[in-house]
Amino acid sequence: MLGPLGVSVDATKWQHYDSGVFDGCLSASNLDINHAVQLVGYGSDTTHGDFWIIKNSWGEKWGEKGYIKLKRHNQLKCAKSASGKVYCGTCGVLSNPIFPLGTKLQQHDVLP
Repeated sequence: MLGPLGVSVDATKWQHYDSGVFDGCLSASNLDINHAVQLVGYGSDTTHGDFWIIKNSWGEKWGEKGYIKLKRHNQLKCAKSASGKVYCGTCGVLSNPIFPLGTKLQQHDVLP
């Protein structure tokens, strides 16, 4: 069983998000990775396609009760920024994931 991933994103254009699948980030050459969020899942919309489910820290009054659906492209899209950093995914979501290492699930850790 896997849990959420910590990810870094460019949330500059997220202020006015309220619903739907968001794909409004600037090009990778202009990305400013400036916010940490949790990638908690994924889904698909019949009109707008695949998306990542991101839990934000801005409270339940923002977005879809504190969440944003971030466009998930079928092919990995990466680009090099002006500073030479490579960012992948919408708003750079796939560039710097953080996940726990070094722990091993023991049988007694599993809830009945």
